[in-house]
Amino acid sequence: MIYHTIDTPIGKLTAGSEAGAISLLSLAGDIPQGAQVAPLPVFAQLERELRDYFAGRIEDFSTPVRVLGHTGWERRCYNAMRMIPYGETISYRQLALLAGNQNAARAAGMACKKNDVLILIPCHRVVGSNGELTGFAAGLDVKRRLLALERGEGLY
Repeated sequence: MIYHTIDTPIGKLTAGSEAGAISLLSLAGDIPQGAQVAPLPVFAQLERELRDYFAGRIEDFSTPVRVLGHTGWERRCYNAMRMIPYGETISYRQLALLAGNQNAARAAGMACKKNDVLILIPCHRVVGSNGELTGFAAGLDVKRRLLALERGEGLY
């Protein structure tokens, strides 16, 4: 995997690319020791689209995403998350239904937890059945800020 860091309004993101697509986008911060770093075209595209996303100019990303090392169920959940409209949320139960198993809300939540590609695979749009914000790898404050941005309230 080839790595790159991107400064954003929510903090420094670490991006990783495999085979010309984004396979990692996390708020984790540092690039692993000894990892390969290079200015790939996919990173330039990602930076441009993230800048436009945070400025409220785009709602969808065209940057290619390639999910690595996940189960078929997790990949179905990620595909379903990518269908959640900008500015809207669904419950884990609704995500499970979209992914093909209405009784697998807990498993859908675990898939969200394992999502390696924040924002592009919008797990921040998945909430508890009562609309409550629950778990998010980058923290609930970041989830709250992303949802506020998408509702047109800005990042605050």
